Amino acid sequence: VVGGWARTDEPIKAYTTAESMNCGWSWQIEHEHRINRGYVYSSAFISDDEAEKEFRAKNPKVQKTRIVKFVSGCYRRGWVKNVIAVGNAFGFVEPLEATSLATICVQSQMMVETLKSSHGYISEFLRNLYNARGKRLWDSNRDFLAVHYKFNKRVDNAFWRECWEKTD
Repeated sequence: VVGGWARTDEPIKAYTTAESMNCGWSWQIEHEHRINRGYVYSSAFISDDEAEKEFRAKNPKVQKTRIVKFVSGCYRRGWVKNVIAVGNAFGFVEPLEATSLATICVQSQMMVETLKSSHGYISEFLRNLYNARGKRLWDSNRDFLAVHYKFNKRVDNAFWRECWEKTD
């Protein structure tokens, strides 16, 4: 669930706020003229309507909301023939921009280094190397996010207990 409101006299926070919710996480991202909020939740544990109701209860200033559905994961190959996937074109693990921006930077650097060191001749081996490194990068993003679920002390409902029990 995503939504927000026009900034009034609230001070601008220089960071993203994240807090646990009943079936996932809520975040707040600050902008000069707008405050954006979102709730990433597991649809296996809560319906869209219930999630929006919980979200609005914590965020009474939120105006219009929308539900954004996504599947978490990455492609096995980000470089196929002469097409290179970078950032969310290669994978998507969560809607906050911090990991996506960092991933774009690392993948762009990988692409440039590959092109420079190969003098423009891209072999199948180099494409496979980019793909393997890209997959490891997405896997490490997933593992970083898993830490937030595994080591969260909240175990007051079925969602959080399952996170604690089943997250690697």
